[in-house]
Amino acid sequence: MLSCRIGLLFALAFVPAVVEAQTEFEPAWDIAGTAGLFAGHTPVADDYGYHDDWFHVAQGGIVAGRHLTRHLKIEFEATGTTRGTQYKQRLLEVPGALYPSVVTSEEATSVRSMAGAVTWQFRDNEWVHPFVQAGVSVDFDRVIARIWDPVDHSNPVFRRARPRVEEVTHRRPRALLGGGAKVYVSERAFVRTDGRFTVGRDRQDIVFRVGFGVDF
Repeated sequence: MLSCRIGLLFALAFVPAVVEAQTEFEPAWDIAGTAGLFAGHTPVADDYGYHDDWFHVAQGGIVAGRHLTRHLKIEFEATGTTRGTQYKQRLLEVPGALYPSVVTSEEATSVRSMAGAVTWQFRDNEWVHPFVQAGVSVDFDRVIARIWDPVDHSNPVFRRARPRVEEVTHRRPRALLGGGAKVYVSERAFVRTDGRFTVGRDRQDIVFRVGFGVDF
């Protein structure tokens, strides 16, 4: 009985101190490493007979944030994906031929991105709080295409040459929207989950991520 009373007195003395420490702690920065699943959607061109609309890859990155107020924050991030493959068949009109020829290609795409966003969190930095964000992403899309062209137009069954390889990197800005939540596992360490959507004229990307980070 005496031990229970001592334990209760200790709890009453210790808990307010912990709560006060958490209340006084107001970190200015946070940083997190993330990993997720990335899906890229490319609109179909009119001259393609067949086109894989989506490619799916893994993404990794680093996100750093700076609190302006208790709820308003700016974030900067750098991310990169593995290489995803899309198959395409384009119809090519050949002079003198009765039917159009089919040009087949295999495109491997990887995406490197630098992004900035304004983030609003709905609760203080304790336990769990959701957030929403909007910003701009600058994407560097590296595409390596292996293309099989028809080489013998006099033969009804076109013979295929060895594929030619074309490599190009496009730099494109895209609008960014996202949302997620931070779940604190200690005073400064947290688990972060979020979903991101980027949109531009040529492609729309979706990524779902999870990461681990710290406040400082």
